[in-house]
Amino acid sequence: MNTSFNVSDDNLIGVLVSLIKRLKIPVSTTTIEKELTNHPKHPSLLTISDCLTKWKIPHEIYKLQKTDVNFEELYYPFLAHLEGDEARIILVQSVENDKLSYYDEKNRKCTMPLDHFLNLWSGVIVYAEKDKTSGEREYLNSTIEALIKKLSFPVLISVLFLLVCISIIPNILHLSFLGVLISKALGIVVTSLLLIYSVNKNNKLVRQICSINKESSCNSILSSPSSKVFSWLSWAEVGWFYFSGSFFCMVIAPESLNFLRVLNIACLPFTFYSLIYQINLKQWCFLCCSVLVILWSEFLFFNFPYQAITINFGFLTYLKIVLSFLFPLAFWYFLKPFFQSSIKKTVLDKQLKLFKNNYAIFNAFLKSQNKLVTNDLEAVTLGNPVADTIITMVSNPFCGPCASAHRQLEDWISERNDIQLRVIFATKEEANNTGTEVAKHFLALNRLSNKDVLREALNDWYSNKLKDYGSLREKYPVVLEPNLDKVSDLHKAWCKAADVLYTPTILINGYKLEQPYQIADVKYML
Repeated sequence: MNTSFNVSDDNLIGVLVSLIKRLKIPVSTTTIEKELTNHPKHPSLLTISDCLTKWKIPHEIYKLQKTDVNFEELYYPFLAHLEGDEARIILVQSVENDKLSYYDEKNRKCTMPLDHFLNLWSGVIVYAEKDKTSGEREYLNSTIEALIKKLSFPVLISVLFLLVCISIIPNILHLSFLGVLISKALGIVVTSLLLIYSVNKNNKLVRQICSINKESSCNSILSSPSSKVFSWLSWAEVGWFYFSGSFFCMVIAPESLNFLRVLNIACLPFTFYSLIYQINLKQWCFLCCSVLVILWSEFLFFNFPYQAITINFGFLTYLKIVLSFLFPLAFWYFLKPFFQSSIKKTVLDKQLKLFKNNYAIFNAFLKSQNKLVTNDLEAVTLGNPVADTIITMVSNPFCGPCASAHRQLEDWISERNDIQLRVIFATKEEANNTGTEVAKHFLALNRLSNKDVLREALNDWYSNKLKDYGSLREKYPVVLEPNLDKVSDLHKAWCKAADVLYTPTILINGYKLEQPYQIADVKYML
């Protein structure tokens, strides 16, 4: 099952999204991407299987002998794994007249000769189908959240665009003014991409733009010593300050147009320097060349039709010019450290994830703890009573983090039938303590033959649907037997003997789960 694939993240995510959409199963694209990339064995057959299981999608995985396959007997669609130079996953839609019809990761319908497919195919297929329980539990919330994130940037740009339009209404009919303003806006976009590349060379969009042909190599140009004016200032930053500052200047001080015209002429020698440097290096930076084109476009718009340059304006206009250029400079140098820290954090998170997802390290770390025996305790029990994997949570009824841990573990036992959850309550020693009363109530519900009542009560309690013990007692009445006091006391004594210092404390098969691991990290390690 743990067969690894030498395929890209985009390929596996895109094809699985296509499959789930064609099956009309309610799972958001954001959730698919998150679950796949967070899986410790990503990308692999186990990744696909675990994710489909999480969303309650019945599926089968087969390793077929290519020589024995009768494509007329197969069910469609299915995922197929291709090996070699064209290693990827495809969504096979049909096979007719020795041609295979499939969808790629960009949801494009393609065809391939069947013989070519058989040469590349590893024999692995994944077949899935929809049933009435299939789907994401929080599909609506995930979809709304993803939509808000997707629309936030376009809405921001639209609002800024409208504000700019309102500001320049008196000048919007002048072709030269409008042409220069559009050139400035394009300059901001291009130099923003250069700034993104300067802090994150792995950005997908910039890498795609910079590799449009074999001669393109943004990295060769932008990583060279000549890409910097000083050690602390790059030409990309100078370009962004120029375009941003002059754009704001045109919006708030359109009377400064002649000053910006002079500034544009002063920038033109840089275009020759950049062009000659790229020719000598025999490498081309598409974004850098775009900046050169934009600078010359500005020059043409500034001087069409030609007018004599006269600079004559008052103190207020000078102040507007200074503020227009100071704002982007201050904005960038204020946010730059945060962007750099964010990129470093992302890299460190990936490295930590690789460490945490190493099963051998995890298992050795877990078993380095002392094993704590809980078999003699009457604990609240959910899930598979005969499962080999037993997760014990030491909880307090009034503990916020315990509620979060309970919701995660509840999801696990909803999705899987190979784990057992046991809850031990750590409450205060005082008599008639409310926490102890709640714990005894759950222990009494645990003795009922219908475990669904217990499960529903725990879910209601930890999701704050029940505000106090009176609400719990009223909605889920049960007889509290006298020996529950002794059971509760045994829980407290065990917690003290096991040196439980905080709740929730998680045990996996009797071993404490300690830092740096958290409960969310080990879902697919069990």
